[in-house]
Amino acid sequence: MKYGIAGIGYFFLIVVKQFGTFYEKRTVMMNKLKS
Repeated sequence: MKYGIAGIGYFFLIVVKQFGTFYEKRTVMMNKLKS
């Protein structure tokens, strides 16, 4: 059970990181289009 919770937390962390980098790239692209 402990390992399952840790696995979910680790997976969630990866998803958040991936989404964060994607969001940053999108923001940079939007800024480039605006300027």
